[in-house]
Amino acid sequence: MSARTGFALLAIVCTIAVWPLLVWQTVPAFQQDWTWPLSRGLAWQWLHAFVGLWDERSLGQGNALPWQTYAVAVQVALVLLFGSATGLAIWIAALQFGAGCSCALMLDAFGVRSQPARFTAAVLYALGPVAYTRIAAGHLAYLLAYALLPLAIYFARGTLVRPRATAAVALGITIGAAGCQIQFLAIAWMAVLAAIAALPRERGWVWRLAAAAAISVAIQLQALLPQVLSSTASLYAAQPALLSFEYNNSSAPASAVVMLGYFTRYYEAHALAGAFGVLYVLVAASAVLAVWASRRAGAYAVALMALGAVLTAGLYGPLAGPLAWSFLHVPGFAVFRDLNYFAALGALGLALALGLGLQGRGTALLLPALGLVAWTIAPSLTAGGLRELLVPRAYVVDALADMRVAAGRGAGRVLWLPAEEPLGPIGGSNQGRDFTAYGPAGNPSVSDDYQNPQLAYALATLRAGRPDWNAFAAMNVRYVVFRTYLRSGRIDNFGTGFPMAFEGLSDADLGRLLRDSKRVRQLRATPLSSMYELPGSRGATYVARVRPGARLFSELAGDEIALQPAYPKALTLPASRLTADPRVAWVEGTLGWRYRPWLPDSIYPFVWTLSARPLRFELTRNAACVLASAQPESARLQMGSATVAVRGPWQRYALPAEAETAALYPGAHGLSAVAGRPCGVAPATPKTAFVFASGYDAGWRAVDRGRLVPPTLADGWMMAWDARAAAQRLVYLPAYLQFAGFALTVIVLAAALPLARRADARKVS
Repeated sequence: MSARTGFALLAIVCTIAVWPLLVWQTVPAFQQDWTWPLSRGLAWQWLHAFVGLWDERSLGQGNALPWQTYAVAVQVALVLLFGSATGLAIWIAALQFGAGCSCALMLDAFGVRSQPARFTAAVLYALGPVAYTRIAAGHLAYLLAYALLPLAIYFARGTLVRPRATAAVALGITIGAAGCQIQFLAIAWMAVLAAIAALPRERGWVWRLAAAAAISVAIQLQALLPQVLSSTASLYAAQPALLSFEYNNSSAPASAVVMLGYFTRYYEAHALAGAFGVLYVLVAASAVLAVWASRRAGAYAVALMALGAVLTAGLYGPLAGPLAWSFLHVPGFAVFRDLNYFAALGALGLALALGLGLQGRGTALLLPALGLVAWTIAPSLTAGGLRELLVPRAYVVDALADMRVAAGRGAGRVLWLPAEEPLGPIGGSNQGRDFTAYGPAGNPSVSDDYQNPQLAYALATLRAGRPDWNAFAAMNVRYVVFRTYLRSGRIDNFGTGFPMAFEGLSDADLGRLLRDSKRVRQLRATPLSSMYELPGSRGATYVARVRPGARLFSELAGDEIALQPAYPKALTLPASRLTADPRVAWVEGTLGWRYRPWLPDSIYPFVWTLSARPLRFELTRNAACVLASAQPESARLQMGSATVAVRGPWQRYALPAEAETAALYPGAHGLSAVAGRPCGVAPATPKTAFVFASGYDAGWRAVDRGRLVPPTLADGWMMAWDARAAAQRLVYLPAYLQFAGFALTVIVLAAALPLARRADARKVS
C-alpha cells in the first residue's frame, strides 16, 4: 500500500461516516450539546455568540466559550460557503481525516514506515470510540483538539530530539489551537511531558518547551484575558463542581481502559456485538507488541494508555481522593468536570502502540488487526449516531419561517415552547438541547436554564395555567412559538438529578392555553407550530423604580441569610463556612445514588419557589436578618408569630431573637420570590433608572460626560443605570480585553517566527 492509497482510503471512510448529512441535508439536534446554525443567515449569530463576550440569548450572560473562537470562525465560513448540512459534514469529515493524517505523521516520527500499519492505526484513531462519542454528543471543538493531539507529539519530538526553534513555535501554535477545547491545554501538555522520558533530548530542550508553552497560552489570550481580568469568568470557574456530576462523568475502571464508559453510552449503544472484547484485545495486544518492537517508544505508548485510563476513571480510579478534593476546593478546577475527555490520551497511546506493533509484522498479523479495527469503527462507518439525530427538514423550515416573521415585525426575544430542556421530538429516542437556541440577532431565543429563576418562575406560571405575562414582558419576550412536534423533559435536567418539578399543564395543554389567551395575538399557524405576539414588549429597555444595594450571594456577610425553600423534602441546607447563606455551600440530599444538588453563586440574588403552599425555612442561629423582595408580585414573610408584607425589591427585615424558622407565602396573584438589601438600613428613596432586560454583568459601563458609570442591579437580576447616566451609550470593557488578547497574539507570533528561523539558521551555519 502506498501513502497515497492509504490517505485516499482514509478520506473515503471519513466521507462515509457523514453520509446522512450529505444525503438528507438537515442538521442533528436534541442530544446533549448539539446545536448548529440552521441556515447561512443564522451562522452570523452563531459566530457572535462564541466570539462576542456578551451572549444575548436567554437573559444575557457572559460568554463561557470564547476559547472556541477560532474553531467557530472556520465553522461559520463552511456554513456560508456550503450551507448548514454540507458545511457540518465537511467540518466533521475534515477533522476525522486530519486526525488520521496527524496520527500518521506521529507514527512516522517514531519510525513506523509501514503504510498498512500507519493506515490501520490512523483509521482507528480517526473513527474509534472517542471520536464517535464526541460526534454523538455534539462536541465539535473537541474534534479539532483531538485531531491536533498527534500533531503536537510530532512537533514535540522535533523540539526535543533536534534543536529546532521553529519546531517549538509549531508545537506552541498546535497546542494553542487545540485549546479551542480548553481542557486540551492540559491534555496535550500531559502527552508532551510524558514524551520527555521516551525521547532523546538535545541541549536547550527545556527552554524550547518553555517557549512553546508560552506561545500556546498566547494563542488563547483573546479568551484568557477577559476571563481572568474581567467579569466574564468562565461558568466552569464561577460554579463549584458537583460531585454527583463528576461520578457521572467518571468511567468504571474496566471501561476506562478501553476508552469507554461515558455516562451517555453513545458508543456502546451502537457498537457491534463483542466490541468491548475486541477493544480489550486491541489494547492488550498493541501494548505487548509495541514494547516488544521498541522498548522506549512502546513504553511511552503504554504510559499514555495508562494515564488516559486513570484520569478517565476519575472518581472511581486511584486518583479519586485528589480529584474530589480539587473539584471542591481548587478555583476553576471544574473546567475538568468532563473527566471522560481524558480518553483522548488512551486513544493516542493505542494508535501509537498499534502502529509500532504492526511495523514489519507482515500480513499474517496485519489482516486480523484490520478486522478488529473494522469491528471497532463500525458505528462510525454506519453513521448510526448521526442518523438518529437528524431533525426532519420540515421542522427546520418551519422554525426558520417563524424566525423570519419575528424579524419582520421588530426586535424582541422569542420564547420557544416547550422550553424545559432536555427536549426531544415526539416519538424520537433522543432528547437534549433545543435546535432553535441561536436565533437572529434582533430576536435572540430565550433558552431554558434550570438555574435561571426568572425564566423558571415565568414558565411555572404557564404550567400552572395562570401565565404572568408581566414576567415575560420584563424579560423582553415579545414572541412565543408553540411547537406541536416536541416533548419537554420538565421533570429532569442535565446531570444533577435535581427535578425541575414543573407540574401542571401538559405540553399539549400549553398550546391550547396560548390559543385561548386574550393577552397574546396569533401571527402564524401551521400544523407544526403556532406563533404569537405579546403586545407591549417591544424594546430592550424600560424605565423602572429601583433601589440600590443589590449584591451577589457570595458577598453576603456572616450574619445575613437569604431564604431558600426546603424542596424537595430530602434536601437540607447546611450552613456555609463562608457565609450564613446556604447557597454558597453544598446542598446535601439523597435524590439518587451519589447525587448532591447544588445552587451556585449567582447574579440573580433572590429566592424563588414554585410551590402553591407556604414554605418553611430553617434558619441558622447566627442569622440576623432576612433578605426579601417580591418578584414580580407582593408576598408575605412569616417570622415566628409575626407576618410582614414584602412590597417591592430590596428590603430586609431583622429577625426576632427567638426566630428559628420562617415561611414565605405566595402573593395574591401567584408565586413569589425573595431577595434583599443591607440589614438595618432604611429604604432608599426610589429613583428613575434605565433598566436593561438582560442579566447583570459588571463589565458594562454607561458613558456619561466622559465618565464610565458601572451598572447597579434592578429587580435582582437586570442591569440598571440612572436615567441620565445611560442617556448616551454603553461600552463593554471585556471586549477591549479580548481585542488586546488578539493584538498580543499577533505580536507574539510576529516576533516568535522570525526569531526561531534566525536561531535555527545560526545553528546550521
